[in-house]
Amino acid sequence: MRTSKKAFAVCAALVMALALPAVGGCSGAADAGSADGTATLADTGLGKTTVTEDELDTAIGAYVYNGKTQEVTIREVLEAGAGLESYVDEDGNYAVPTADDVLDYSRDQVIIAVMDEEGIEVDDAYIEQYEMDYLGTTDLESIAELYSMDVEQLEYLVNMGARANALKEQVVSVQDPDKPTAPESEDDYSTATEEYAQYIIEIAGDEWDAEGGTWADASGDLAAQLPSFDGKTASYEDAYNAWYVLASQVQTEWAEYINGIYSEAQIVVYTLAS
Repeated sequence: MRTSKKAFAVCAALVMALALPAVGGCSGAADAGSADGTATLADTGLGKTTVTEDELDTAIGAYVYNGKTQEVTIREVLEAGAGLESYVDEDGNYAVPTADDVLDYSRDQVIIAVMDEEGIEVDDAYIEQYEMDYLGTTDLESIAELYSMDVEQLEYLVNMGARANALKEQVVSVQDPDKPTAPESEDDYSTATEEYAQYIIEIAGDEWDAEGGTWADASGDLAAQLPSFDGKTASYEDAYNAWYVLASQVQTEWAEYINGIYSEAQIVVYTLAS
C-alpha cells in the first residue's frame, strides 16, 4: 500500500534539522546545465505511474554536485521515504515517485555529500538526544510500528537528521537556544522574575554587557526586541521573545548556507507520464 500522510509527517519531523528551503521548481524552466540549483524535466518514455519490481532500478532523475553526476533510481527514492514496502499495491507494483519526491531525495543527497566532506559524524549519545528533541522518545521500534515504517529506514532518517543538526551547529554563528519554560498559569506570563532575566542574559552571550548592565550594541536584534531590559528581572514573554529572535537568526543563517549549497547543484527530474 501507499505510505500514509502520517508517515510522511513523521519523516518530515525527523529531518526538521535540515530546514531545507525549497529552491526553484519542477517547471522545466532551467536547462540541465544551469547552475542555479533548479530542476529540469526530461522524458524517460516509461509512460506509467507504477512499475514492477524488475523496474525499480530505473533512473528517475539525476543530480550534479562538485562536478559529479549521480543518477537517482526509483528504488532509492522509495526506500528513502517510508520504506519500499509502503509503496507496493495488491498487484505487487510500486508507485512511481513524484517529482517532489525526487527533488527532496536529490537535495538530501547533496547535503549528505556536504556532511561527508565536512567529516560530520555523531555518536550514540548525540543521536539519542536528537531523538528526544524531535520525537520525544528513543523507542524507534514503536514509532515505526505506529506509522507502518521500516525500522532500519527510520534509523537512517534519524541519523541523517542528527548529522544535519550537527552541521547546522557548526556553520551558524548563533547557537539555537532552548525555549524558556513557561509558567504553569498563563496569568503569570507577564510577571517579571530574576530567573527569566538570567535566562535572557545566558542566551544573549556577548550581546549583553554584564559590567554596564545594558546591551552591548543598542542596534542589535535583541536590544531592539527588548529595549527596556535591565538585566535584573524579566517576564516569560520577554524570555520567549528573546528566544524567538535568536532562533530566527539561526534559521536565517542555516537557510542561507543551504541555499548556497543548492546554488552549486543541478537536479534533473525525469517525467513519467501516465
